[in-house]
Amino acid sequence: MGGDDFVELELHGPSDQVLGFVEGFRAASGHPGPLWYADREPVEIGGLVETLRERLHRDTHVILPADLARELREALATVKMLELEVAALRDIDRAELGFEFKCFSKDDATAIRAIVEQHLPEEVQLEDYQVSADENQEGKGVELYSPVHHYICSGGGRYVGPVPAIFELVHRLANQSFVHPGKIRLHHRP
Repeated sequence: MGGDDFVELELHGPSDQVLGFVEGFRAASGHPGPLWYADREPVEIGGLVETLRERLHRDTHVILPADLARELREALATVKMLELEVAALRDIDRAELGFEFKCFSKDDATAIRAIVEQHLPEEVQLEDYQVSADENQEGKGVELYSPVHHYICSGGGRYVGPVPAIFELVHRLANQSFVHPGKIRLHHRP
C-alpha cells in the first residue's frame, strides 16, 4: 500500500480511550495527516449491530491513511492497560457522497450549480447528476414560504472519488443552505 491508501480501522473498546490513544499516538509520532472519526462525520456505517455498538461507544470507526493504521495497530498490540482491540481493518477503494438540492430563484440555482459542478477535487467524478428547473406563471410574485413558487430548481447526484476529496466535498456542501449532502459511503476492496 502506498501513502495515498486509506483504510477503515474499527476499534473495539470505550470511545474515550480510542480517541485518547489515537490522538496521543498521532501527536507523539508526528502524523498530522488526515483522519476522520465516523461518529463525528456523516459516514455510513454497516448494519444495525455496528451502528448500535458505535452509539453505545463500544466501537469506533476511524478512517485514516493505511501506514498510520498499521503503526497504530502495532502500538496498540504493546499496550495492555487499555481495553482496546482492533476489530477490523478494511482497505478502502473509494468513497461516495450523494446530495440533493432545491431552491426557488434563478440566482440561487446558478450559485448552487457552480458549487456542485465546478472546482471538484482531483480524481472526483460527478455521477448520476440530474437537474430540473420549472417556472410556474401562477406562482409569480408569491412569497418564499408559499406552497406555490414561480421558479423551482432541484437536482442531485453523487460524487465518487478518493477518501480525502469526498470528505472535502461533504464539508463544502454542509455550509450551503439549499444543498443537502447525504452520508459518505465507503467502498472497501475485496
